Amino acid sequence: MNFLNTCRKISKEASETLSTSTSEEVGENPLGQKTMKVDVDLERVILNELKKQACIVASEEMGLKSFSKSPKHLFVVDPLDASENYKRGMKSYVLGIARARPGSRLCGVEEAYIYDFITGDEFYSHKGKGAWRNEREMRASEIKDISEAILAIDFYRPGAKPVSDSTRAKALKYSKDIRRYGPALLEMAYVACGSLEGYLNLNMTLSTVHACGPALMKHAGCIVTNEKGEELEFGLENVNEYFTIVAGANREIHEKMLEIARG
Repeated sequence: MNFLNTCRKISKEASETLSTSTSEEVGENPLGQKTMKVDVDLERVILNELKKQACIVASEEMGLKSFSKSPKHLFVVDPLDASENYKRGMKSYVLGIARARPGSRLCGVEEAYIYDFITGDEFYSHKGKGAWRNEREMRASEIKDISEAILAIDFYRPGAKPVSDSTRAKALKYSKDIRRYGPALLEMAYVACGSLEGYLNLNMTLSTVHACGPALMKHAGCIVTNEKGEELEFGLENVNEYFTIVAGANREIHEKMLEIARG
């Protein structure tokens, strides 16, 4: 299959669907989050296209579903990352899709795709071949001094594990500035393309459906680990698996990010 062309077709149809859907709550997903009509509508668009392949799909709203007795592909999907932004009328939310072989873990993601519904920007990567933003090759930032770095940090979310005050203080003290957009996938894409130097989330609020984010950063040459500095790794077929992440554009920034994470 041509993954990129498939994703582009999905993003076009999803954008059209987004313009006519609503934030009406219609249920709850496997992660225990409120499901809006727009979440269901977007997932339907995505599945209608992906199920043409012999595949298994892991999605935020549906969970895990097989569309073939002999699947060749595993797709991990987040139809609308930053649903809360959409609900509140804040113009920042994205679509994310990763492709791997059935039974794979994060290291097995072959291709990753993130689409910004608002700007139309697309971020795409292929393991071992590189990463691109709107068809232009992208590279992680070369800034190595943390005092010149702009970081994306998810400090807290109601019901999640809070970040310590010392971690907050270090983040504010060490970096040049902090940006927070809302969609974790967009923030990770900005690290991959060099717009940001690092991304930090210690709250265990990221699940398997966000797999295209760390995959994109890794394919772009970033350093991506958990808060202990260990290789970030998790299975792709359980949408209820959560992870922490410390990502830096390069080794120097990543080492300082780990210091921030330790508080």
